[in-house]
Amino acid sequence: MSVAPARAGEVYRCDGADGVRFQDSPCPSRYRQSRPRLAPEPAPALPPPTARPPAVAAPSPAVEAPPPAAVAQVPPPSFHLCRAGDGSQYISSSGVGRTHWVPYGVLDGRNQSLAEAYGGPSGLASHPPGAAHIPHRPAPPGSAAGYYVEVTDACHHAGPAEACAWLRGELDALDGRIRRASSDTLATLRRQREELGAQARGCR
Repeated sequence: MSVAPARAGEVYRCDGADGVRFQDSPCPSRYRQSRPRLAPEPAPALPPPTARPPAVAAPSPAVEAPPPAAVAQVPPPSFHLCRAGDGSQYISSSGVGRTHWVPYGVLDGRNQSLAEAYGGPSGLASHPPGAAHIPHRPAPPGSAAGYYVEVTDACHHAGPAEACAWLRGELDALDGRIRRASSDTLATLRRQREELGAQARGCR
């Protein structure tokens, strides 16, 4: 028995001595013809959709980091140093030292500063302040030694190297005094150290 291909909906069944056949055209006269209705062929299954890769977001444009904030450079210290009559040094913001009235006889008429007159191994500056006894002898009548003269401490401009060296020495001395200080002087010494420390920030 041979079966011819047939299309859904246009099929002829041919029954004959050689069997049954299906075809899409009328049967020959020797066959008994019938036209069964066949269900339409199912549509071919569509292939499963291809999985699409997840969409990748476009990279956002790079944002440049802001430049680091410039660190303010503290300038090195530079100020005027003055020498007092006891040999100690102090800072003068104006560059002019303190003035003192001293007997003319102390200066011995040589126009010396107090540091020069009191300095040296045998001068008053070699004694603790207040411990030295200043010899006093009444000046003869009419003598120039009986007059008082105004003396100004000598000052000079200290560059960064000298200023830093002086500040370090003063800070070390203050640290020692703070360790030994009593409660009534501790606040004052700490304030002095804070002020000098602020000026020493520019030292390398």
